[in-house]
Amino acid sequence: ACCLHASPAGAESELVWKQNSPQVFQSRINGGGAVYENRFYIPCLDGSIVCLDAQSGEAVPGWPVQVGGGVRWLLVNEPFLVAVCRDSGQVYLLDLLRGQPGEPLVSLHTRISCRPFFWKNKLFLCTEDGRIVKIDLRQRLATEFVRDFTRILAQPSLRKNLLIAGAQDHALYAWDENGQLVWQS
Repeated sequence: ACCLHASPAGAESELVWKQNSPQVFQSRINGGGAVYENRFYIPCLDGSIVCLDAQSGEAVPGWPVQVGGGVRWLLVNEPFLVAVCRDSGQVYLLDLLRGQPGEPLVSLHTRISCRPFFWKNKLFLCTEDGRIVKIDLRQRLATEFVRDFTRILAQPSLRKNLLIAGAQDHALYAWDENGQLVWQS
């Protein structure tokens, strides 16, 4: 992992720090991280999440923490760090400062087909078995937003009050905030 300082004048950048210590990273990085305040969270293939000081690149004490294998995406939704495992569909809520993962909040038992996203303060997951699942993190409640659908292949777009997504059948679909199909192309 590294931190670059980008020049406001152009495309030039300078290396601020680089962290590749095997004591910090005991497994390969698996996807993009998340930044919150002065912390940089990074998912690894072995199911660990590494936390680095964003200014220095040094490991934050108490990290890494271990969650399910295949952690691919990390998202911040205060006061939580949300970890999503692509292969199992497991979602973990972690404390942003201490980690402390527990049991998965949700286990969908299927692969996630694209990057999870937040809409209307809810977490949305598109699955390979044709569902879009909506999760209220505060209430710890998962519901099916759309089910028995063709697989979504790319991250949906949010436009006004519509969720628009391209699917495996090469069509575009738009749903309202209640999960009702508004149009398709």
